[in-house]
This record gives sequence, structure tokens and C-alpha cells, in this order.
Amino acid sequence: MASSLPSDATVLATQLLEAHFRAREAFTRSITPVLLEKFDLDLRDYMILRWIDQQHLTPGGLARILHVPGYATSRLLDPFIKRHLVQRVVDPDDARRYRLHLTDKGRTVIETINQEVTRLLTRMLNDLGPERTELLLESLNTMAQLEAPLPAELATT
Repeated sequence: MASSLPSDATVLATQLLEAHFRAREAFTRSITPVLLEKFDLDLRDYMILRWIDQQHLTPGGLARILHVPGYATSRLLDPFIKRHLVQRVVDPDDARRYRLHLTDKGRTVIETINQEVTRLLTRMLNDLGPERTELLLESLNTMAQLEAPLPAELATT
């Protein structure tokens, strides 16, 4: 009977997924309690606010980043809008569209969270050292760029 040992590629792929999972869990365990307790936000909420702050996204652009259907963004955005963290602003280039912007309150929240995240992650980053941190960041960004394109039915704007 033939042995069904995994190939080197399978071993590497599963090790990568496991390492990614463990690293994400470590980040989540350290950051999520602070986000929930102080801001009533989770890690995904924080990232959504950061993306809006950095890119002044359209709802469709946010949907593409999150890999959700365009119609799902209203449900995601409503709590931020009700809490006066995000506002919809008419796009100056196309009055039929709007862009998402942080309010002053949203900007204050994101700045405070950034300080907390920096404080929490500094130890991890110091343990890695600057060269390994830079290599990790480069590698993760490269992998993110290699992802498969979003299916057309989810990419609606």
C-alpha cells in the first residue's frame, strides 16, 4: 500500500496557514479587549475606520477591500454613522456618488486607538527587531498583493 505523505508544498502551505492563524490570534488577543472595553469596537471595525481615514473610500471601495457584496456595506457603515464616527460626503467629481470620511470624533477615536495599538504591539515588534519586522511587513504586503481577484458579482460599486 502506497504511503500518502504530504508533499513539500502541502507542508509549507499548511505551516504558513497555521503560522498566520497563530500570529493573527496573538494580535487579536492583545488588541481586541482594549478595543472593546475602551471604544466598543473590534479589530475589523478599527481597520475599517483606518481605511476610511486613509483613502476616503466609496462604499463600493470598502466592499472590495472587505470582500463583501456592495449591498452589505450599508449594514457595516450604519453603526459608525450612528455613533458619529463616519460621515457620507458627496463626491466632488460625481454628485451621484459619495465618499466616506471620518468625523472629528472618528478621527479622535482612531488617533487614540493608534496610540493604544502602538503601546500594545511595541513589545512584539521589539522582540522581532527592526530587520525582521521590516521583512515580515514586506512579505505580508507582497502576499496581500498576490490574492485572487474578487469575483465580479461581489465587486459591484
